[in-house]
Amino acid sequence: MVFANQPFPAEYRFLKVSQSVFTPIDTIKQAGQWTFNPAGVSASILTGKLAADAVIKDLKKK
Repeated sequence: MVFANQPFPAEYRFLKVSQSVFTPIDTIKQAGQWTFNPAGVSASILTGKLAADAVIKDLKKK
């Protein structure tokens, strides 16, 4: 299956999974099943932890 979206709508490179929680809006993080490809429960857990860590890091900066 080929997606017409350029860039691809979700991060799919495993080494970049930590970047999948960031959005164009600096104060908003994303997590969940559709944040990383392939989607699933393990991706939800991983991106949830990464997003929580990113929020904590942002709060410590303030």
